[in-house]
Amino acid sequence: MLALTILLFILVAAVIVVIAVLAVFNMLNLIPALVPLVPLGLAIGAGLLCLIEMLLLFGTKEDKRTAAVELIWLFGTCAASAFIFWFASSLLWQ
Repeated sequence: MLALTILLFILVAAVIVVIAVLAVFNMLNLIPALVPLVPLGLAIGAGLLCLIEMLLLFGTKEDKRTAAVELIWLFGTCAASAFIFWFASSLLWQ
């Protein structure tokens, strides 16, 4: 869960930085085009964290139990983010 929390924190910080940079350069009209990239980044990050968590399946019994719980959360996050990306891109990037 800590890895997912760190991923979400980095994602939110990146979105804030991108909005600030676009505001400085007076390009806020690009934000609607960038909206689908947020769930895409979350889906890719959650997928990569799933690969890392799979390494814990080779550890002790406690590691396996922890990895199983975190994989369930990460897979759900990855699937939900991928669906949101697909839906947002189908609406905005026609």
